[in-house]
Amino acid sequence: MNVIKIRIVTAAILSVLTLILFISIQPKRNPHVSSTPPVQISAVKKTEPTSTYQDPKAVLFDFGGKVIGEISPFDIDRFAHTHPSDYISFKNLWQALGIDLEDWRLYEHCQVRNFRVSLDNNPDLEILQRLYDKWSSWSAGGIRYLLWKRLGGKRGTKWKLLGHLDFGGQRYTEPGHQVFHIRGKHFLLIDYMTVHGSGLGANDKAWYEVRPNGLQEVLRYPSWCFSMGGTETETRTRLRWGAVSSGKMRIQIEFTDRYTLRGEEDKVIKRWHKRRRVAFIWSKQADRFLFDRRRSSISKKDFEATCNF
Repeated sequence: MNVIKIRIVTAAILSVLTLILFISIQPKRNPHVSSTPPVQISAVKKTEPTSTYQDPKAVLFDFGGKVIGEISPFDIDRFAHTHPSDYISFKNLWQALGIDLEDWRLYEHCQVRNFRVSLDNNPDLEILQRLYDKWSSWSAGGIRYLLWKRLGGKRGTKWKLLGHLDFGGQRYTEPGHQVFHIRGKHFLLIDYMTVHGSGLGANDKAWYEVRPNGLQEVLRYPSWCFSMGGTETETRTRLRWGAVSSGKMRIQIEFTDRYTLRGEEDKVIKRWHKRRRVAFIWSKQADRFLFDRRRSSISKKDFEATCNF
C-alpha cells in the first residue's frame, strides 16, 4: 500500500516539473499585440458583381407592313393566336403607340379577348381589348387593357388608341368589367384582385373615364373581401343607383357584411349580417367622385377601414 502511494506522489511531482519546464522555454509575448495571425489580402483587382440574367427570348409583334393607324385590335389578336407556345412581346408596338412597357414585359400564355363598348356619345365602334397572361409563372397573371376606337373616313378605316390600363398579379382570378352611364357621363368599371393569401382575399372596383390623355381613375372602392379567423367575414358590394339629383351627380354603393362563427369540427354556431350604405358625389373641382358623408350611413374613416387588411 505504501508502495502505491509513493508511485502516485512521484508521478504528480514529475507532471509539475514538466509543466514548469514547458513554460520556461516559451518566448515572451507582447501583451499589446494580438496572437491572431494577420489576414492575407489578395492583390486580385476588385470588380463589381454583374448580373447574367436575361429575359426569355420572345417573338416581337409583327406589323405586317402596316403603320400606326392601320394597326387594329384584331391584328394583335391574330398575332397572339399565331404564337400560342412562344413568349411574345409587344414592345415595338407600344413604343410606336407612345405608351409604357408592361412591368412584366413579356407574355407566356397570352389570351386575347375583344369586347364591344360605348364610352362616349359617338356611334363609332369602340373595342375594349384584354391581353391576359393567364396561369403564367412569368407574369403571375399580368393584364393589359387597351381601349380602341374605329374612325371612318375617305381614306378607309383607321384605329385610334384611347387609353390603356395595367393590372399585375391576376393569376388566380379573371377581372370583370362593365360600362355605366349617368346623364351623358360614361364610365368603365374594372373589378380586379388586390389581395390573395392564406385565409384572405380582396378585390377593388375602379371607375375610369376617357380623357384626352387616356383613361383616368375617378373612383375606387372595395368590391369584395374575405378573411378567416375566429369569425369568418365576407363583404360584398353592389351599385344601388347612380343619378343626377339637384344638379349634382351621385351614386350609392351598398356594402353587405356576412359573419360566420364556427365551433368544433367546423360546425356553424351562428350566422349574421349587416348592411351599410356609402354615397359618392361628383366634384367639379376634383374632377372625380368624392365621399358624401351626408348620404352615407357610415363615416369616411369606417369606409376606408373596409377590407383594409
